[in-house]
Amino acid sequence: MSSFIKTMAALSFSLFLFGCAGTPGASSVSALNQTNVLIDGSKNFRYVHRGVVGIGKCVYVFGIGGLATPNGIIGEARRNLLRNYELQPNQAMVNVTYDRQFTTVLGIVSTVKYVITADIIEFY
Repeated sequence: MSSFIKTMAALSFSLFLFGCAGTPGASSVSALNQTNVLIDGSKNFRYVHRGVVGIGKCVYVFGIGGLATPNGIIGEARRNLLRNYELQPNQAMVNVTYDRQFTTVLGIVSTVKYVITADIIEFY
């Protein structure tokens, strides 16, 4: 019986220490800010930068939080992406993906994080 209690205590402590993580809808392609590129057989654009990243996250304690991101987590991630790469005239974001990560520690502290990745093209 003593080893059972020790095992349960160790399991409880490890759950508290490491929590759990899940990635529902881990990666999705979204039509937000979509740019239609019409290709008529001639290449009228070039890739300027690939894999530009923006991150937005929010922490909740007992389900309360989110006040630090009044424009939303995705809005924060998009602003962060545009800070990392400022679009110039004739440039557009393409191949935009939104990744969502949710982590929690015993349901007490939860973190929601969005990572936006995009390629930048320039028309000529």
